[in-house]
Amino acid sequence: MPRNYRYILAALFALAAVVLSIAATGPTAQAQVVYDTDDYETMLDNLLRATFELRNSPELDPALFSAIRESGDERYIAPVLDIGFFTRGPGPINRIVTETLAELVGEDLGDDWDAYFEYAGRNDVPLPPGYAEFKGVLYGEILDTRFEDFFLPGVQDDAQVNLVEAI
Repeated sequence: MPRNYRYILAALFALAAVVLSIAATGPTAQAQVVYDTDDYETMLDNLLRATFELRNSPELDPALFSAIRESGDERYIAPVLDIGFFTRGPGPINRIVTETLAELVGEDLGDDWDAYFEYAGRNDVPLPPGYAEFKGVLYGEILDTRFEDFFLPGVQDDAQVNLVEAI
């Protein structure tokens, strides 16, 4: 009998150590996601995921937009502008999108969406690889699935229209 008690006691101590370890890190201890802003297609997928998750959560992934701001890469202006157009309105989503756009364009245009579109058209902003597909999925999900047929892979290579302005 004494051996069983030692085994049970050792198991209880091990369990207590695990519980204390979990309690010490807390439920909010999560791994920080690191975004590779040079991988445009994955980033565009992340932007789509973040946008579509707004149906279930009223927040955009701040780390995703922070990574885009820190990259300073103008190729993110068009996709962020598209997302902002469909998520605009008062609140934290509009703020995170307009802060990102302001950082990317180099001036704060507030929530003047016409000014951002004019900036994009006037400066012929570069588009990231995969932008046409991104725009097709975004518009297809939000407006009409037939948009996915319009923005086919490779369409931006010989498009006669500025895809940023095609709203």
